[in-house]
Parts: sequence; structure tokens; C-alpha cells
Amino acid sequence: MTINSSIWKSWAEISNITKNKEIILYGRSEDWLPKTLKKIKNVNYIVDGNKIYNNTKYLDIEVFLPEKLFDKTNNQDKYIIITSSLYFQIADTLIENGYVPGHDFCCCPEFKDYSDLENIKNLDKNILVSSSDYLEKSRARSSANGGGIYEYNLLECEYELKIPGVYRQVDRLGNNFIGVEYVRGELHVFDKNYNIVHCHNLDAANYCGIACTDKLISIVNAASDSVTLLSSKDFSLLDKIHYADSKDTSSNHHLNDCCVNENKLYVTMFSNTGRWKNGIFDGALVEYDLDNLSQGPLVLTDTAWMPHSPEFIDDEICYLDSMRGNLMTCNQYPTAHFDYFARGLDGDGRYYIVGASENMYTSRIKDSGGKQTIMVNAGFSIFDRETNMRRFHPFMHNMNIHDVIFL
Repeated sequence: MTINSSIWKSWAEISNITKNKEIILYGRSEDWLPKTLKKIKNVNYIVDGNKIYNNTKYLDIEVFLPEKLFDKTNNQDKYIIITSSLYFQIADTLIENGYVPGHDFCCCPEFKDYSDLENIKNLDKNILVSSSDYLEKSRARSSANGGGIYEYNLLECEYELKIPGVYRQVDRLGNNFIGVEYVRGELHVFDKNYNIVHCHNLDAANYCGIACTDKLISIVNAASDSVTLLSSKDFSLLDKIHYADSKDTSSNHHLNDCCVNENKLYVTMFSNTGRWKNGIFDGALVEYDLDNLSQGPLVLTDTAWMPHSPEFIDDEICYLDSMRGNLMTCNQYPTAHFDYFARGLDGDGRYYIVGASENMYTSRIKDSGGKQTIMVNAGFSIFDRETNMRRFHPFMHNMNIHDVIFL
């Protein structure tokens, strides 16, 4: 449960605030109160809602009912430190009685980690998850559940297959969603109820990434290392970009995912030089100016290892350095590391979703010193950038997660 951020103070701040004030601890806790007494010595008294403790002593400090705080004849300048795990309920009570968070009371700082844990555990959000698993069980990248569009509820830790198929990157298109059905070679537009409202046949197989604006749809072809631009209005062809001059179909660069921001198109690929099949993984993030495609791409980085999922989150370009399991922000900065093949990214600036696929290349990243394990489950993590906490949500019967979107 999220509460007013002013309720959190450091021990140094509390020490400064409580000078020349009465200090009251709210909550006769067997754990948190003794921890508080190690930091704060001049406690005047304790209040607790349990009547059995009224007019007793705990650790040589008198204990009273909370009514003592609300007695208007008690005009002492006081500061309250909440030392009960019911801190959010107590905070509400104090606010209702005119106490100001931060100014008149705070939580024991020892609760902050617990509060952050509760916040990430109790996020009540739904996540759209795309899986590119094949439906044919005989294929190498198939799974028991099969691919498709899933919806996952974070609070209940439950998910449901909404549209079966082989889907890779997904994007919003107005009030709907759009993604490529990889096997059929079709663009599927579906609404919030997961009804497919439009189907558009593509000119080739192996389309993967997709990004939309109100004017155009960009779709990336991994085999031909190209980006096709279609009209968002009628799906007519606007242009086609080839990354390599040869215009072959050998996937030498292996373009995969994309995003659009302020009329700039961003594309990730396995190799800027086109040599990933020879073990040269100079994975790149490149930028195209959609108003001036003739000037070609600007290479923003070429040091990633099988990168995917470029996204603008909180006004900064982010992507996943997939094999290393790094969430990259500000283009080059590794904000967080995940011990899995990371693909699929969304976020609001604090909470990020980072997808996980079963890693089929573990020998390439095995630590000979045995210090780092490699997770090989599919699913996704909810990552709290503010606290560096993450919580993993598994898809035990899937192999690949390709994209994730906060609904």
C-alpha cells in the first residue's frame, strides 16, 4: 500500500526534528520498538491500541492508550514515531486527528524496506504479454501453453490466454493493439476485449518488431533486414528501408524490434557489421529520421549482445541488452541486471516490466568461476527502479516471452 512519502524520514532527520520535543512511540512492538530505541534514547512514552498494555511499562517506558495523544489538554510539542506494522492504518488515524505526516509524525525508518516490499507485492495492474512459442509441439520453440496474447493480473498472479498464435512485438494503435502473427504473416489489430477487428496480409514472412504512430506503422523484418512503413489509416505501403545495401534475405544484421518517438524510428539488431553468424555480436541500436530517410541510420550504440525491445520510458530511450540481461537506460547506462535472456520491456519511470525467455545459449554466458547462475524460466520481472527490488512472475509452461505492456 502506498502512503504519503513524507511519512518516511531517516534517523538523522528524526534526530534533528525531535530536538526539544516530546517523543512518543506508537505501537508496542516486540521487534520494531527495540530497534527504534537503539537509535532514539529520549522517548517519553508509548501508545498502543491494545487495552491490556494500558498503564504498564515496556522496557522501562510507560504505555498508554492512543487517546492520550488526542487529549486536547495535552498541549506538549510532540513528535510521534510509528513502531507498528499497521503503520498505514495508524497514519490514517493520526491524519484524521490533525497530525501532519513528516512534520508531526513519521514511520520507524526500519519499516521502509517492508513498505517497499508490500508496494511491489500489491501492485494491482494487468499486463499484456505476447509469446512467440510455436503451436506445433514438434517444433523446437514450442511449449505446452503455446504462443499468443496473454493477460496477466499482478495481484492474483494469474494469467489467461486471450488470442492463440505466434506473436512477437505488440504496440498500441489508437484504442486498440496491433501485432504480427509470425507464422501467418499477418498484421492483427485487436481491441481491449481481445477481439481481432482487422487482419492485414503482409508481403513476406519473418516480420517481427512493430511500432505505431497516428500516421504510420513500422514493421521490422528479421530475415531481410528491412523496415516496412505502412499507413496507419489504410495499411497502404509508404516506404521500405533496407539496412544493408545488398538487400538480401540472409538476416546478416538480424533487425528485430523497434519503437517511434518524435518522428524518429529506433531499431535494435544483432550485428551492426552483419557478422553475428560468425560470432561477432556488435549488437546495435540505430535511429532513423522519418522525415529524412535518405540520410540513413545513426548508430547510437553497437556494443550490445542480441539487443531487443527499444522503448521510450519517462522520456529516455531504453532497451534490453538481452544476452547480458541488462536494462539499459539513457542509451548506455545499465540500470539493472537480470539473470536471464531479457526481452520485452515497458515501464512508467518507477516500475518496469522486463520479460524473460528460456535461455538457449547458456554455454555462451556461463561463468567459469561458478559465481553467477543463469535462470532459464520464461516470465517477467516487475522492477522497482527506486528501490532496486524486483519480483518475478513465471510462465512455467511457455518458452518465449517477446513483449509486455502495462494495461
